[in-house]
Amino acid sequence: MDVLVARQAILDRYGKVQAYELLFRRDRATNSFDGTEAAAATMHVLSNTVMSIGVNKLLGGKKAFVNFDYALLAANMHRTMPPELIMIEILETVEPTEALVELCRSIRREGYTLAMDDYAGAPNFEALANVVDVIKVDIRLSSREEQAGMIAKYKPKGIVMLAEKVETQEEYAWARDAGYSLFQGYFFARPVMVRSKRIPANQASRLRLLREGQRAELEFEGIETLISTDVSLTYMLLRYVNSAAFARRQEIHGDSEACRSAFRSDVDHDSEMKPISIPI
Repeated sequence: MDVLVARQAILDRYGKVQAYELLFRRDRATNSFDGTEAAAATMHVLSNTVMSIGVNKLLGGKKAFVNFDYALLAANMHRTMPPELIMIEILETVEPTEALVELCRSIRREGYTLAMDDYAGAPNFEALANVVDVIKVDIRLSSREEQAGMIAKYKPKGIVMLAEKVETQEEYAWARDAGYSLFQGYFFARPVMVRSKRIPANQASRLRLLREGQRAELEFEGIETLISTDVSLTYMLLRYVNSAAFARRQEIHGDSEACRSAFRSDVDHDSEMKPISIPI
C-alpha cells in the first residue's frame, strides 16, 4: 500500500521556492485534508517523510513547514528531523500559555526555527508571536489594514512575514508591495502529492526511537521499551545484532542485550557508548 504526503511550495518575492509545507493526505483521489485529528496527521507526515518517502526526495534540500500542537512539541517530536530541515509551524488552535511560550524558547535554543500559523493579531497570542521566526497570515481572514499593521509591527523585529491563501495576481501584487517576504497559495501552486510504498510497523514507535537516538546520553531502558512494543522493530534489531558485522560467537535473543549491543561496539569491555544507525 502507498503512503502519501502532499507538499505545497512557499516562495519568496522573486518567485523562487524557499520551502514546502508538508500536508497530510489519506488518498490520492481527493487532494484535500479529510479532518484527521491534527496530532495524528502530523505523526503520519513525519513518519512518512522520514521513513517511507525520504527527506531528499520530498524536499530536495528545502525546508519543511510541519504543523505541531502543544502535545507534540512537549513530546519532542520535532527532533525526528534535524533543525536545518524543519520549520515547526505552531497551529492556531493552541492555547498561548506561558508554558507554551517557554517551551518554544527552549526549542529555539536547540537550533530549531518556528512559525506561527494563521496569526490575526489577537492580543493573547502576542507573546508567542514575539518568539517565532515566521508569522503566517491568512490574507482572507484579516483586512489589508490589519495586515499592514502586523507587518509594520513585526517585520522590524526581524520576523519574516508570510502571506498564505494567495489566489490571484492582484492579491500577490498587493502582498508583495505591503512588505510580505514569503508567499503561499493556489496562485503559485496547489499541493502536489508524493507517494512511496508503506513500511509496515508502528510509526509512533519508530518516531520515538529516532528521537531517543538523538540524546547525548542514551537511555537503554527507554529504547528497550520502545523496541519491545513493536514486533517489526524487534525483528530487525535482532537480525542486525546477530549479523556478520558483529562476529558474535553466540546468538542474541533478548531485547535488552540487543539494544546494548547495537549501541555499543563491545558491551563487555568498552564503556564508551558509540551510537550507530539501526536499520529502520
